[in-house]
Amino acid sequence: MKKSLKLLSTLLVGVLAVGTVLTACSSKPDKGSSSPTPGSASPAVSSEPSKVPEKKVPLSLFMYGARVDGLNPSDNPIVNKVKEMTNTDLKVEMVPQADFDTKFKLMLASGSLPDIVQSSGTTDQSYEAARAGAFIDLKAYYDKSPIIQKYVTPEMMELSKDPVTGNYWRIPMAYDKAPQGSGVIARYDLVEKYNNGVWPESVEQWVDLMRVIKKANPTKSVFTNRNLGDALFSYGGTPIFDLYGANPYEFRIMNGKVVPNVVLPEYRAAVAVMRQLYTEGILDKDFASVTSDQYWAKIEKDLILLDSNATPGLLWNANHAANNIKDGRKYMFIPDLKKPPAELADMKYTYGFRNSPILTEGLFISSSSKDPDRAWKVIEAFTSDELVEDIFWGEEGKTFKVENGKKVPGLKALSEEWTRYSYYYAFVPGYEGAPDLGRAKTELALGEQYTKEVYDSIDHRMQKAMENGFGDLNGYVQPEAVALKQSESMQRINQFTVKTIMGELSIEQFDQEVAKWEKDYRGLMYDEMQKYLDTNKEMLRNMGIKRVDW
Repeated sequence: MKKSLKLLSTLLVGVLAVGTVLTACSSKPDKGSSSPTPGSASPAVSSEPSKVPEKKVPLSLFMYGARVDGLNPSDNPIVNKVKEMTNTDLKVEMVPQADFDTKFKLMLASGSLPDIVQSSGTTDQSYEAARAGAFIDLKAYYDKSPIIQKYVTPEMMELSKDPVTGNYWRIPMAYDKAPQGSGVIARYDLVEKYNNGVWPESVEQWVDLMRVIKKANPTKSVFTNRNLGDALFSYGGTPIFDLYGANPYEFRIMNGKVVPNVVLPEYRAAVAVMRQLYTEGILDKDFASVTSDQYWAKIEKDLILLDSNATPGLLWNANHAANNIKDGRKYMFIPDLKKPPAELADMKYTYGFRNSPILTEGLFISSSSKDPDRAWKVIEAFTSDELVEDIFWGEEGKTFKVENGKKVPGLKALSEEWTRYSYYYAFVPGYEGAPDLGRAKTELALGEQYTKEVYDSIDHRMQKAMENGFGDLNGYVQPEAVALKQSESMQRINQFTVKTIMGELSIEQFDQEVAKWEKDYRGLMYDEMQKYLDTNKEMLRNMGIKRVDW
């Protein structure tokens, strides 16, 4: 093992020197290789981490987090309680986002690893290190731990399995409690004021409503966009595309075939509507160059009717407006169109997909740990019921109170006490592991009735997302040639779409540009994906990726 770790260190030093990121191999799993790696300990049965080990041991933890002035990641109510429960002297290194990737690589390259390591979007590097002997297989521990199984199901463990070796190197961070769904978001207060509270039933009626708002407020922006690098259209720029189920940079599956949205009749129709909005002065004249800062300024000061986002974005918009803007605005997902566009093949293409139930974040135990059993007890302690409540809610009487049997958060106290960063310790339940707290906060900000309306709109989008299943073709690895052309492809789409919206190209010329794009990029970008889909359809279907049968 030492030899392989030394080799790994040498490889990683070379990687750092040239700035290359290690990537995982795409070979098929070895189904019979789920046993612990050589050198891993044989774990004891564990239920609750209540029995404190007699001998105190030093342990170390490397994790993702943030620097908070005056707060010590190794000495705070959460970590101190874990120390007591496990009889350890736990030293914690909490590394902020800006430095994490570099420090993570340096740590792996050093060959000297902490007892417990958290990955954060660096799964490929972690698995590469594990294959060289850096980490132990955790499946035997998991199988005997009801504490961890409470949050991480066997299916979630399977999703986290190393596709090359079949080993279970990490305990993944759960994401199954995160709000599901996505869609078009509207300011319902504007619907109330300018349309008597009646939701528009078609794209044409939404356009009519924007006309009414613009006529009443000629100096205000009503429809805008937010540029994000190669994704020139995003957030406020995509609602019309989304109502046609044709986001500029995505694809759909139709009759078993992968089809880029840009070649669809729905995309053409959406571009025609955007062109109409631009011509009438409803879509901002600077839509193709709006920065993020400019976009948020327009959101706060103007009358932007529509936006597109996932459920967490809707909740953020609603809470931010109630707590900071305070002008009575109301954000909700719009209901389904009662009169969908004639070009739309199926309403299912306008709905989002299920979230993955796990994130790339996860916990590893290093093979060099002198006490992996105790390291596992630390992981369980962070995941115990007592600690999970402390992590999210804090201390009764200080950061929350109980009224009529219901916990009520103290928003100011939660944002000022150590609880302002304690969620980083939710290694297994995940950052979204307390939906009850999220809703309680929302009710305090929005009031009970408005909160119900927001969550009712979320429930519908969540139901549709669950019906659609997972969106990613799990296991598909984008070929290097595709990755190299991704930016170029998106920029070409941006160019002819923007020119058509602004009237510099006719619709007929737009059709010609789409045909050129299809000739240059469709085969390159999607042929390998199609092959993967055709070869692995049964596996993908069994994983809940329903659109393989669309």
